[in-house]
Amino acid sequence: MSELSGDVTPALLASAYTLGSVSGWAQAAEGSAGEIFRLVTSEGVFAAKEFTGEQRPASEDLEWRAGFASACRAAGVPSPDTLRTTSGGLLFDHPETGRPWLVQPWVDGTVPDRTDLAATVWLAEQAALIHQLAVPCRAGEEVFPFYVQVDADWAGLAAGAQEAGLEWAGRLADRAAEFAELTEFVNAAPIGDVVSCHRDLKTANTLAGADGSRCLLDWDTAGPQEPWRELGTLLIHHVRDEAALRAIAGAYRRAGGPAWPEGAVLFATGLAVWLNFLDGQVSAALDPEADEDARDFAEFIAPKLTEDIPGFAMLDAAAGVVAAS
Repeated sequence: MSELSGDVTPALLASAYTLGSVSGWAQAAEGSAGEIFRLVTSEGVFAAKEFTGEQRPASEDLEWRAGFASACRAAGVPSPDTLRTTSGGLLFDHPETGRPWLVQPWVDGTVPDRTDLAATVWLAEQAALIHQLAVPCRAGEEVFPFYVQVDADWAGLAAGAQEAGLEWAGRLADRAAEFAELTEFVNAAPIGDVVSCHRDLKTANTLAGADGSRCLLDWDTAGPQEPWRELGTLLIHHVRDEAALRAIAGAYRRAGGPAWPEGAVLFATGLAVWLNFLDGQVSAALDPEADEDARDFAEFIAPKLTEDIPGFAMLDAAAGVVAAS
């Protein structure tokens, strides 16, 4: 939470962004990189983000992401603009804490459930609009290894879980060889011709308004990716639901999304994300020095991930459904 009283920070922000007089200020959300506050002024309602992490966001990165989001808005992808201070920058450095702040117009709405099909279909349509732009990547920028490379030692993790006496160790051991094969499959998939993508398309990064409107948030990880990988990451959450696969892929195709490869390779990035996440959670569960909350979460989520990650037969079947959509 902000270290300053509510009557100091909002007034400073209102002045820095020329937002008029302040009439409301309250904490709205908290994330890994910072906190979001709801700022009400005579000029409207705004979302003010305080970056509380040790690393300051690079101005050039923020500028590029704001420009990319703006280009996508112009193409029809709704997202909040990022305001500029009186000095022309995107960030306001607080004179007392030194922490940077960022301000955007407030968007009312609720976050859909992870399995909300309507929200995912909408995301597929937005992905198609973004991918059609084919915005070139910045020079020297690389694809996140997390999306394309898995380095887990599944046999070692399974042995460690069994030695630690974890309740779900047997389930992990049963799939360790299969996870190793999936890892080889992911690592062999071609990176492809990358363009600028959102790279974090999920229902948790959307807001659904009471009037039926929707908004795409969190452009912080935007960068290079092959478009089909972004589509496949949306689809992998629905590999057990043929109707959902058809709806998502069909929406992407009708909205003008580019072609995708045939076969299970379509799901390579979704697999990479899930396998890397499982690797991290099993490692946390086995780490005696891990934070207690982190270890508790790991022991809760690891067995679920172990069961949920699809195998080759399911991926092949899903790819067939998608191809016919």
